[in-house]
Amino acid sequence: MKITASHLAALLGAALILTLPGTASADTIIRIGGAQAFGDTVHRSIPHLLGATGSSPYTLATGNTYAFTGTDINKAQKSIWTTAAFPGLTGQVIIETSFTGSTDGIRVVAKNVLVNFLKSTTAQSQSGSASAQDNAANWDSVAPDAARWTRFKAPPSIPRRRSWTVS
Repeated sequence: MKITASHLAALLGAALILTLPGTASADTIIRIGGAQAFGDTVHRSIPHLLGATGSSPYTLATGNTYAFTGTDINKAQKSIWTTAAFPGLTGQVIIETSFTGSTDGIRVVAKNVLVNFLKSTTAQSQSGSASAQDNAANWDSVAPDAARWTRFKAPPSIPRRRSWTVS
């Protein structure tokens, strides 16, 4: 199954439903984690939810900013996105991502473990700030609101699926 922007929107929606006790009226933080293979799709989809057109490097609509580790957003292990206008929410919305290898991505999903996300104080820009500091001084360690991994090779006793989602 190919993951599209609509799949990501559904995942973000599920994360919002799970993390918000009522209507959101203050700052909202959505944290997504899982396997690195899923990260590429997420990092290609979020910019388009925030007004970007075309392909990387992305320039977001006015009022939206982001930063990421490494030099290519599509290969980044961590990113942070900030927007003042997200459909259905009021107040600032921050989307944080942190993706690890496929084995660790499964552990994150299965055990709801703490993951290192970039702090909200990370310097961001409308055209993306590359090479965000990726060390303990710039991390918040929390469990993700939603996570995903793909191509899980289950033992014969577990029904095989191409894609598993746990949130």
